[in-house]
Amino acid sequence: FRRVLFRSTVSITDTGASKAQVDTVNGFTTGTVTPTSVSEDKADLATLNGTTGISLATTNITVTDQVDKSEADTINAYTTGQVVLNSASMTVSELATVEALNDTEMKFADNGAISVSDAATLANANTINGYTTGQVTLTSVSDTVANITSIDALTTTEVTMAGATVSITDTGASKAQVDTVNGFTTGTV
Repeated sequence: FRRVLFRSTVSITDTGASKAQVDTVNGFTTGTVTPTSVSEDKADLATLNGTTGISLATTNITVTDQVDKSEADTINAYTTGQVVLNSASMTVSELATVEALNDTEMKFADNGAISVSDAATLANANTINGYTTGQVTLTSVSDTVANITSIDALTTTEVTMAGATVSITDTGASKAQVDTVNGFTTGTV
């Protein structure tokens, strides 16, 4: 078997091949191994990209662990294929930038997890919730008491602010309002 593949160019056609599978096939040939599709974490993707004899240049990539915008951009540079992010931690504007890309280039997984790494408003939370059917986690919220109350009222399996740091933007919020908002999060209000 090794003699047949020794200098061959090999295309792996499995959907979501793993690093281990690609490495095994790479051991069969001195030619170039190009997977059609890979599903791996960012560290294994970096290793695959740097391995002699393996080309991710046209591979569709699913990133299985959480990435920030810089890591997503690095992975996107590996390929002209589609990059799907299963989990992302980015700012409001970085999330909007990724969402604005053509889905054939990079996208959030349909049920992907999104963690918003900077302060979000109700409008931001509603917009980002539209990017995925998965969990959106707000790490920081900055808005009026009324809007913060509306964020808390969103379906928790869709958007949560349970551990968020919260900044109330109303002038002269009452103690009762602050106490109510404090009940929405274990973070600092």
